[in-house]
Amino acid sequence: MKKLVTLVSFACVTALSQAQSWTDVNTNLPALSARGLAKIGDTLLVGIRGGGVYYSVTNGDTWQEHHTSALVDNSGMNKFYGSKAAVGDDAYFFVLGNGNVQYYELNNGLYNLNNLTSQLGTSEVISYEKSENPGTHFFGTPGGLYSFADGVNPTMVTATGLDGDAGVVYSVFDNDNSQILAGTMAGLYVSNDNGVSFTLNDASIPANTKVNEIAIFTLTGNGVYFFQQQGPTFLPIVQGGDYRCYYWDMMGSGNAVMFGNGVGSQVDANFTATDFDLTGVSGGPILGTVMMGEYVFVCTQDGGVFRYGTNAAPEAPVAPTNLMATVFKTQSNYVELSWTDNSANEDGFDVERSTDGQSFTSIGTVAADVLNFQDNNLSPLTTY
Repeated sequence: MKKLVTLVSFACVTALSQAQSWTDVNTNLPALSARGLAKIGDTLLVGIRGGGVYYSVTNGDTWQEHHTSALVDNSGMNKFYGSKAAVGDDAYFFVLGNGNVQYYELNNGLYNLNNLTSQLGTSEVISYEKSENPGTHFFGTPGGLYSFADGVNPTMVTATGLDGDAGVVYSVFDNDNSQILAGTMAGLYVSNDNGVSFTLNDASIPANTKVNEIAIFTLTGNGVYFFQQQGPTFLPIVQGGDYRCYYWDMMGSGNAVMFGNGVGSQVDANFTATDFDLTGVSGGPILGTVMMGEYVFVCTQDGGVFRYGTNAAPEAPVAPTNLMATVFKTQSNYVELSWTDNSANEDGFDVERSTDGQSFTSIGTVAADVLNFQDNNLSPLTTY
């Protein structure tokens, strides 16, 4: 003989959600006009236009002013960046601004090239590169590319061949053997005389395509390319989208993340790209990104810093319903429980029992997606 009864209590265990989301992490930042992110070891840094340099050792939960902040000319900060790839402890950051180029090395302190930038045709610096052989500094500006060689009395050289929109130089790259690449508003340009003169190279990247950054992942106003130095050759990875920044976990997962003006992608170790959902990120174009542990950080032009990762606040699973109990009167007297699972993110279910409806005791757990439980050796003529 069997009889149907309703049990007093049933509860699910707390579960960590697998869902990920973006949250802003701007506590203690003086402004939200971020111009880039960098990392030094486990320290996250952000450059704030008009605010200086701030750092966090709490994954962005709180920020403190960096000791170099007062020395950085931040009023016209155009760009703030460090290493684009995770290789050991990144130990530097760069600040580019109106009339200044400054960089910080962990073991050597802050340097500046401000006395040299005073010779530029325009004071605004939007890109910088140092060629080691020969030692030459390159400054990209909205009005052309300028360079000078290391020496006692350096003379500034104005590059030729970068006319019109090509004079807006967003990125400079030393491709060895005195071949200098310039990413401009009007396409990719190449110099074979150490930056004195340039010609358009549209073999891989079409002419009139804005080139925001030249690196292993080359970012353009119409997608992302993988850079092979021979040639040079650029192989398309992401089609379409105005991309501005990337970070590559080359020593860990092998994945890279890249973002820009309303676009985001993740590229795996096989160079397969998938879209990155940007719901929750606001404040205009994304200008910087880094990866730290299980987090991805970005900063936007007018929205500050945002964090994404599996350690974000978990979502509780939806409680189960329709708990039913079937009583079996046998030598062992047991009850079979069943229920409806309404969640996709539970770790499992915890079954609790009471004889007075006040004090409950856990009598067992089952794994996620299991819909039944058997309670054995119950006493007859007892309400549970």
